[in-house]
Amino acid sequence: RVIDSETRLDTITVANGGYHYFYTMVNYASSEIDEEQFENTMRGILTNSVCTLEDMEYFRENRVPLGYHYRGKNGAMITKVVITHADCEVLGQPEGDLVDPIDGAGQFR
Repeated sequence: RVIDSETRLDTITVANGGYHYFYTMVNYASSEIDEEQFENTMRGILTNSVCTLEDMEYFRENRVPLGYHYRGKNGAMITKVVITHADCEVLGQPEGDLVDPIDGAGQFR
């Protein structure tokens, strides 16, 4: 399922008491992405979404961990971000302060 022009959701699994979402960044090989910057940015966005969206209330109330796995177009792992109930207790940066992982030329920083 295409999420946006950069991201495809490949599969969702349930394992070890949590849900795991597997994505491919369709325009970039894993070597083209700054893993640390990407992970930090996605962690902020995902924490904000999981901890505030009404659609995610079930997961929060039932303390279901959510794993987000990202691969490059070459199939190599970029990073994995896990959001748990504890992350919602201490929200990081507000979404408006996050650094966009893609620069003006469409390249990941």
